[in-house]
Amino acid sequence: MKMRLTFCCLWLMAIVPVLSAQSSPKFVSFDRLCGELSFVTPVSGGGMDSEQLSDVKLELYPWEEGIACCRNSHPFFTAITDKEGAFEFKNVDPGRYWLAVRYQKRLFRLAVALDADQPVSAACGYRLFEIDAKGHFKTALRSEM
Repeated sequence: MKMRLTFCCLWLMAIVPVLSAQSSPKFVSFDRLCGELSFVTPVSGGGMDSEQLSDVKLELYPWEEGIACCRNSHPFFTAITDKEGAFEFKNVDPGRYWLAVRYQKRLFRLAVALDADQPVSAACGYRLFEIDAKGHFKTALRSEM
């Protein structure tokens, strides 16, 4: 019995770090947090249709290891998209955050890291933030303006 208990404890000690590592999100890094928000839908025959989302609130929540996003906490910052879906968060300290959007009664979350020392990746007008009906929230760069 003592041997079985010892084995179970050792097994748990070995598996818990693996489970914790798997639950950590993949962060998308930015030098500043701005861009255009759109809702994308697949088009028959291939490709995607994109609808710019105006007057939609984006919220920035602190990211903490092991704590779920957005349910029992208040956002640190908010931004509202303009008529072209453009937004910008200003005066945000470097760090890890959850970027959250509520649209069509759904919560979309994206893990972001803000690092002012990072080289400028793209102008705000080239940064696309896309959500879709399957619950995905991703970023992309516009190839032309």
